Amino acid sequence: MSYYAPDIRSFDAVSQLQFKGADDYRKHWQTCLSFCPGPSVFEVHELETLVDNNLAVSYYLTYCGGTNEKGEMQGGWMRGTMVHCKMNGKWKIMHEHYSVPFDMKTGNTLFDLKP
Repeated sequence: MSYYAPDIRSFDAVSQLQFKGADDYRKHWQTCLSFCPGPSVFEVHELETLVDNNLAVSYYLTYCGGTNEKGEMQGGWMRGTMVHCKMNGKWKIMHEHYSVPFDMKTGNTLFDLKP
């Protein structure tokens, strides 16, 4: 959590519409990780970062998954975006957004897509 700004605002693909503040976001991640009692995977692919003075934007594809209570690895591809701000000489994540593509006809998420 040291990479996040204290007043981060996050739009995650799981649970609620938004998270405000590092404490709120930390609790969310702790809840998410509790669903995966075994090993987890979080891979970043096709990372692009644009920097201008004290502001930067990163976007990427990520493969995220975890081991369920049966020992099975479950995961899928998602899209990620981060906004970074230089604070006191250090880069901090001030906004993070994850999303999952979905089928407009069925409303089902499309975790099976691959880059």
